[in-house]
Amino acid sequence: MPPHVAIASHSYSHPFFWHKVGATADNEDGYNLRIPGYRFDLKREIDGSVEYIQRRLAPAGKKVEMFFWTGDCVPGSDALAMVGQAGLLNMNGGDTVATRSSATLTEVEGLGIPRPGGYQVFAPNQNENVYTNNWQGPFYGFERVIETYEFTEKPRRLKPINIYFHTYLVSKRAGMQSLDKIFAFALAQETTPVYVSEYARKVLDFQTMAIARTPTGWRIRGAKDLRTVRLPASATAPDMRASTGIAGYRMGEAESYVHLASDSAELVLAKPGAASTTPLLVSANARLNAFENTANGPRWTLQGHVPLKFTLSNVATCRVRAGNRDLTPVRREGTLSHYELQAHAASPLEAICRY
Repeated sequence: MPPHVAIASHSYSHPFFWHKVGATADNEDGYNLRIPGYRFDLKREIDGSVEYIQRRLAPAGKKVEMFFWTGDCVPGSDALAMVGQAGLLNMNGGDTVATRSSATLTEVEGLGIPRPGGYQVFAPNQNENVYTNNWQGPFYGFERVIETYEFTEKPRRLKPINIYFHTYLVSKRAGMQSLDKIFAFALAQETTPVYVSEYARKVLDFQTMAIARTPTGWRIRGAKDLRTVRLPASATAPDMRASTGIAGYRMGEAESYVHLASDSAELVLAKPGAASTTPLLVSANARLNAFENTANGPRWTLQGHVPLKFTLSNVATCRVRAGNRDLTPVRREGTLSHYELQAHAASPLEAICRY
């Protein structure tokens, strides 16, 4: 809902395995760790890795949800199919490296790619290896990923923020300093943190979500995990009274965002110049799990991973409550009321209003 979605930072640990052989001095992709007696077994690589992590490494009750491709990150259809059959999401690959010196959309990869065995979700942004010339230098090069974040945010958002690095990055002072700069930049943005598994599900929703024109607006179906749609700058705001399944919206100069309350919605746009007086959710750093209009006013359910920050509109004369506690905004700006909580969830969050 805010300007950025920030994917939870990970230091990915990939199995050190390369499919290519026959290396030469000019072909580093061919290097591999030769393990005596090892013979490639796809089931062992996938099912065996998952079983080992869950049995030996993961905390009790925590299950593996994601499989990250290693090596050249171009899985075969058999590998993709096996990961899907195991009930796992997958991610890696892609090549988004747009910077100020290469400010072109041709340097921005898509969300992923359909393959015969399933859909491969690309990593939104690339790791330090790409920005440091395969770790040959400059070792501060990873800081240029900030340029990629900026390029893919404006004039319209193409990618979320994700910080993808290997632990060897901090073996060099310049690498550690670049990571400090990247985290400082990310923390200074208005973000909604999500896990990579949550992001992957949104990408998959994007492939199947259906949006159809209706006589009065737009019909949206299949928004199970992807709960935000974008309107062009030329569009008017949603008509909250005529729409259904819409929990709120955030209008911007270049683009606007509409917050869906469930996996289906009917979106009707207001007439030009019409100003909404209905209480609505403008933004939040958490997922909107549920929404309903009651006789006393709207009720939302927010669930996040960090202390909540959210903004409501048109609630100045309403009693805003989270759970059983009345809330006071940290500040007001026109029709906007901004709130902050230490809790990571608000269930329910309600605006009790007199109509």
